[in-house]
Amino acid sequence: MVGRSAAGTPPDRSADRPSDRRLSEVLVTLARLVLAGDDAGRLAREAVLAVAKALDADRCEVLRPAPGGKRLLRIASCGEDPGRGGRDAVPSGVSSAAGYALLNGAPVVSEDLERERRFGAVGAPRREGPVSAVAAPFSSGGDAGVLVAYAARAGAFDAGHALTLGRISYLLGGALRRLEEREELRRRAEEAERRLGAPPDSLRVDALGDEVPTLTARQSDVLTLMADGRSAKRIASELRLSIHTVHFHQRNLYRALGVGSSTAALKRAAEMGLLRPPNAGPSDR
Repeated sequence: MVGRSAAGTPPDRSADRPSDRRLSEVLVTLARLVLAGDDAGRLAREAVLAVAKALDADRCEVLRPAPGGKRLLRIASCGEDPGRGGRDAVPSGVSSAAGYALLNGAPVVSEDLERERRFGAVGAPRREGPVSAVAAPFSSGGDAGVLVAYAARAGAFDAGHALTLGRISYLLGGALRRLEEREELRRRAEEAERRLGAPPDSLRVDALGDEVPTLTARQSDVLTLMADGRSAKRIASELRLSIHTVHFHQRNLYRALGVGSSTAALKRAAEMGLLRPPNAGPSDR
């Protein structure tokens, strides 16, 4: 059940509610990303952009519980928030709209967080004047999360918006679950590959000759960080990917270069002039 606003019964704003067309656009966006095999981080980033547009929100975030469950970590966000100060986590439970929605397992709406009595306003944008919020939880496999939107005006959201966000969060949870299942299959394949053992570089067929392979932007990011001495775990953290996705990109990188190890990959990439300067920074994709 959607929580009632602390400010009382809102006026009818049915004309302002997201249309079925906008909801369909969000669904198409999520489906395309899943079919393209994108990582969960990019899926979440695209989701918040689509939700902000669909709900006409000033800020939108995806949060997931940190180990221990006392905090919610922000894994994707869009919109300006000059008051957050770089904070990437908010308290769970009744200290925030996101925590309250996750605790109750249902969407929640607040017309004005300053007047809210059910939960705190931690994590909301700090602005002069009212801020309204709508949040909806989702589940992806054994994990959970919450999708939350803010608007710098009172009464921006109502039960119709909460219903829409609830449907979108359900779709997001399903999309993340499919990507996580795919990454689990990649992890198992990698473990099997390690057990079988990769053939030595001297026994691999070198079909590249002098031709320089075309690497994807993400493969180039991974290669640059490998050359800088980063571990797979560190690369995953810096690129905001799962470690299984990093291993997936590394395997494809080795295939593209015709090698079987990180040492050989770096040597081959250096010979071909594929290494970016260490300060070039990651690509957008």
